Amino acid sequence: MKSILFAGLATLFFTACGGGSSEDSTPTPAPITVNVLGTWDYAIFTENSICDGLLIQGIEIIESLNGDTTKIGDIIIDGAGFDVDINQNCFVTTIHETSSKVSGFPSTGTADDWLALGEALNAGDNTIDHLSVDSFNEFKIQTSTHFTNGIIITSILTR
Repeated sequence: MKSILFAGLATLFFTACGGGSSEDSTPTPAPITVNVLGTWDYAIFTENSICDGLLIQGIEIIESLNGDTTKIGDIIIDGAGFDVDINQNCFVTTIHETSSKVSGFPSTGTADDWLALGEALNAGDNTIDHLSVDSFNEFKIQTSTHFTNGIIITSILTR
């Protein structure tokens, strides 16, 4: 279950942006860019899992890399969530994590950039079927991770 929690947290940054098709005669608007540095509220929901519904929620702080605001540094996650014990029972646990997994990556990008980063970070994980995008703007980033066993994790960051 912990791998599902961390996969859900990883997807908090990744999404995709649409535009006009090649057959569309109207100009395609410029992709939205978002700087993810700062403090976000987060919530992660699951479908088709033992702990269906709200899985974890709290605060996520995305720091700059050594003062360089063009790059992501540490990510601090503080909150509460559900975990599963050996008997497949859900229980509440606290989460206090610091991650440098995406340290050095650009702090500002388009939804396509974040999706590509998410796919790169999850490369080789054969439990993930695909990542999808629901929303991408300065105030809300919502993504979904679809697992091969049917579990779907929806991650939402809001400011």
